[in-house]
Amino acid sequence: MPMLDGKNENNASLKVDASGAQIVYSELQRCPSWQEIRGDEVEFRQGITRLYLGLGHYNTETIKKGIQDYIASNKPLSPEAFNAEAKIFAFLRVIFDVPAGYIKIKGDEHYGSWGSPVKDGEVNLLWPYSKDNAGNLTLTGIASDYYGPPYDPIAEFEEFRVKYSRRSEEKPTASLLLEGQAEGVNPSNATKP
Repeated sequence: MPMLDGKNENNASLKVDASGAQIVYSELQRCPSWQEIRGDEVEFRQGITRLYLGLGHYNTETIKKGIQDYIASNKPLSPEAFNAEAKIFAFLRVIFDVPAGYIKIKGDEHYGSWGSPVKDGEVNLLWPYSKDNAGNLTLTGIASDYYGPPYDPIAEFEEFRVKYSRRSEEKPTASLLLEGQAEGVNPSNATKP
């Protein structure tokens, strides 16, 4: 299987799969925002993570196109746009292999967040995710108000593309994407806590 990072992708993976981009767009739109799910709603949180991992099988350009379409579908500065950005914020931490733990912030780097832990000039970029003892991603963060510079999901996408390789995941099952029902995530009955 070829590497899925921006530096090592083969030519076929640099092409946008239009139907895949539409699925990425639709699934991001349909999925509840992690920030609306309480910390004790573990099944919902696991479902969101499984959905994001499933979408991660598309090539980088296809995912980027799906994200761009999703952003464009939301009126700027609306609650929907805020939720869309929060979803993408979490999604990028799943599709790119962002390291766990704290990373030193360079003087010219400025990160905004919905609550990423910061201490002594370091930030936990993987947040709202953490890794369990087996190394699996777990959605553990509880959202707070956004702070920092305006969030630019495509700029962060490109930054992560350069810095981190893509996570390699198995292809999603039909029930995950085609039927629109990730285990534990049913957007039609998901409610705000």
